[in-house]
Amino acid sequence: LGRWWMSAAFVISALGGMAGSMIGNAPDVTTVGASGAISGLIGALFAMSFHSRADEATQQAMRRTAWRFGIPALAPLLWGAHGTTDYYAHLGGAVSGAMVGAVIALLWDGRSFRPGLQRVAAAIAVGGLTMSGVSAAMAATQFKRHESKWAHLIPMSQTPRTVEEGAKRADEFVTRYPRDPRAHLFRAVALMQKDKLIAAEGELRAVIANSSEAGPQKAQLERTAEAYMAMIYAYQGRRADAQAMGKKVCDDRSMRSLQKSLKKYKICG
Repeated sequence: LGRWWMSAAFVISALGGMAGSMIGNAPDVTTVGASGAISGLIGALFAMSFHSRADEATQQAMRRTAWRFGIPALAPLLWGAHGTTDYYAHLGGAVSGAMVGAVIALLWDGRSFRPGLQRVAAAIAVGGLTMSGVSAAMAATQFKRHESKWAHLIPMSQTPRTVEEGAKRADEFVTRYPRDPRAHLFRAVALMQKDKLIAAEGELRAVIANSSEAGPQKAQLERTAEAYMAMIYAYQGRRADAQAMGKKVCDDRSMRSLQKSLKKYKICG
């Protein structure tokens, strides 16, 4: 392919990986790495294996290599991607890379030493390098400002995976991060587990009132607090209040796990 088309495929695959990550993951999920771009090169390798320039043995070797690395990168999506690997970025990158490989195969007559449109590929590669440099400079100059802006929140590395897990460390989180409304949500759930419903309701109201402190998680945090308040009202026999409080949760498709809990209280239909 030459350095320019190889670099262009990497850049386009990186953009495809970013798109796949943004489409497939929740809005508050942050990911880093070059795995989407690398998956794109695998996709390009697979697409290029059908080009007539390579003999049959080489084509089969290219496909075996693509399968060997492509299956582990994409297969987990079939049974539900989870954990700390962004498989949606892999998918977006692989699809983009395969498309680039297909375009190269169509443009390359096989008689010339390199595919055509080398200047176009060079422009894409240089543009990608420039964007990476600008992004790195922005990150270096603005990191401290963003860090101080969100310093009051529980770090992602310490954030519990579930509200119930957070409830076990509620006092610790409230002491260390008193401005983080999630800490007060954890305390509310801990109080509910002890049947201290009035105190729990007060914490949940504080969560809703201060949800803007959570930044992008504001809406999700509000719905979660409303769901727990609806459960409290249902337990107290305040059926009308429970249904009114849980209405937004029942209408929000992203809150399916909480909707299951509200169905047990006959709040969601």
